[in-house]
Amino acid sequence: PGQTEMVYATQPFQVGSAMKPIVLATALEQGTPASTRLSASAFYTPAGLDSPVGGFSNYGNNDLGVLDARGAIKLSSNTYFIRLIEKTGVLPVADMAARLGIGSLPRSGPKAIAPTEASLALGAREITPLEMANAYATIASGGWRTRPKAITRVTFADGRVSNLGKPARHKAFSDGVT
Repeated sequence: PGQTEMVYATQPFQVGSAMKPIVLATALEQGTPASTRLSASAFYTPAGLDSPVGGFSNYGNNDLGVLDARGAIKLSSNTYFIRLIEKTGVLPVADMAARLGIGSLPRSGPKAIAPTEASLALGAREITPLEMANAYATIASGGWRTRPKAITRVTFADGRVSNLGKPARHKAFSDGVT
C-alpha cells in the first residue's frame, strides 16, 4: 500500500545497439548484401542527416577499419550503422521496425521520426522491451511476426477449457532478409 508498481515490459527505454539488426534487416531487404564493406572509422558525420557536434563515434573512439555487416554487428560499430542508415534512409528503417512489431515510433505528430534522424540506428528512441522482444522473435522466425498474446487458454476449476485462440501471425519481411 502506498507504493507504486511499474511493469517494465511495457515501459519504454532507449534500446541502444539493439536497434542495429533492424537497420541491417532494412538494408538486406533493399538488396544491400551482408558482404557490403563500409568504413567503421572512429568518427563520422553523415551529410544531410542530424548528428551530434563532432559526429557519431564508436565506443572508445576506436577506428575499426572497413567492415562487412557481420563484423559491424560483432563489434557493434556505431559509425558503420550510421553509414548504413544513410544508405537505407531513416524512414524505411522506421517502417521495418513497425512491421517487426515496434509501434512506439510515431510517424506523425510532434514526436514523429524525422527523415534526418540518423540516431535511430543507434537506438536513441525509446521502445518497450515487449516490442523489442517481438521484433527479435520475428527476425529469429525468418520474418513471421506473431502479435504477443499473454493468455491463449483458460482451464476452469470444473475442468472446462476456454481456448482463446492462437495469436494471428503474418510475414513481416521477405525470406532473403535473414
